[in-house]
Amino acid sequence: MLQLHADARVLVVDDYEGNVVLLKRLLARHGMAAVETVTDPRTVLSRLPELDPDLVLLDLHMPHVDGYMLLKQIRDWAGEAYLPVIVLTADTTPETLLRAVDEGATDFLTKPFNATEIVIRIRNLLQTRVLYRELKALR
Repeated sequence: MLQLHADARVLVVDDYEGNVVLLKRLLARHGMAAVETVTDPRTVLSRLPELDPDLVLLDLHMPHVDGYMLLKQIRDWAGEAYLPVIVLTADTTPETLLRAVDEGATDFLTKPFNATEIVIRIRNLLQTRVLYRELKALR
């Protein structure tokens, strides 16, 4: 399902190693090879230029740097570019979702993960990114 986006760069940020391994394997099974994982959120900002992701999967609750702060920093780094960020969280309270949207979340996935839902949402957001870039190139 993700073969059309096999060259897309995905960044997974989650302090729990089990989640990053699960997500990386799932995406690899669907044809995506350029999946980078980060378990220490303090290193994300310094690595963004080298990774230059097309999509970010971001846990909200992590030590040292919480996902909300990191989300804002990712948005600042991306500037006006369309960089989809999917928030990963077990906390589905309205306050959490609204705060994440205010900080720049594009979409949400709840833990525990549903593999089909992850693949569909990633495919849709990567397709939107492709269309955004094509439209921007026409200007």
